[in-house]
Amino acid sequence: LVTSADDDTEPREAAFFDFESVRTPNKIYYDFPRGNHFESLFPNYANLWAVLFGRAFSLGDPTAKYYLYGDCELCMKNRAAFAPAGSGGTLGKEFGLVLCSEEKGPWPAKAAEECQSDQARARR
Repeated sequence: LVTSADDDTEPREAAFFDFESVRTPNKIYYDFPRGNHFESLFPNYANLWAVLFGRAFSLGDPTAKYYLYGDCELCMKNRAAFAPAGSGGTLGKEFGLVLCSEEKGPWPAKAAEECQSDQARARR
C-alpha cells in the first residue's frame, strides 16, 4: 500500500486502516515522505517497488523478494525514501515503512502486530 505524507484527499490515517484490512502475510506499507495523493505514483517514485512486489508474488521471483525484504544498499528499507514517524499518514503515527514477510517476519520488528495475517489474528 502506498500513500503520501501530505495526502489531503483521503482522511488522515485512512491508508493505515486500508493496510490493516489486507490480511495476507506478505504486504508492504510505504508512506512517501512528501506530496499529495498522487505524488508518489506519477513521478514514478513508488513504481519500482510496486513492480518488484508484483514480480515477487505473481512470478515467484526470488531476486524481487530480496530487493523488497532484504538488507542491502539497494533494498527497499535502505533505498526508499519514506516518511518519518509522526508525519502524515505514517502507520499508527510510528511507521513510514513496514515490510511484512511470511519468510522474514516484520520489519521493523515492532510492527509485528500490523503484519499479522488472518490466521494469526484468528489465533489471538
